[in-house]
Amino acid sequence: MAEYGTIIIGQNTWQVTYLDDPIAMHQGLSGVQSLEPGSSVLFNLGAPTTIQVTTEEMLFALDIVFFDSNFLVTEVLSNVQPGLLLSSAFIAQYFLEINAGEAVAANINIGDQAAINITSSPVPYSPSSHLMAVLQWQALMLPAIVMAPAIINAATGAFKAVKGKED
Repeated sequence: MAEYGTIIIGQNTWQVTYLDDPIAMHQGLSGVQSLEPGSSVLFNLGAPTTIQVTTEEMLFALDIVFFDSNFLVTEVLSNVQPGLLLSSAFIAQYFLEINAGEAVAANINIGDQAAINITSSPVPYSPSSHLMAVLQWQALMLPAIVMAPAIINAATGAFKAVKGKED
């Protein structure tokens, strides 16, 4: 399950989706149309290693920032295009995907310290988000409620037909 929060590098802050689950990390931003400005995805490999990143199924260019286990920047790749398989030049534990051009605009450099704050919820509770959840549930349940009598009648008829054959 993804977690959410912020990452700060220098004077710049990004909203972050934090991934440490192998399945979610494999999916990453593949097939996503775009990344909102100021948004990012932070991948945690669990231990320092040479990191391989694929952009084969990406639909837009991005910048990739690699970090060691203490969140020191070890490498910055700018304007990485879709369709590539890349490896970090240095051992790292984390990498951050942000929109192409944001790393340069933020003046991110090797040795910069990042600070992260991870929470478990993407957005705070609001009555409107709760209302949307209720409406979505109702939209899913409505067809089942409407179809229930027809399903019961069909099942009853089938049961009677089988019962009639047994007598």
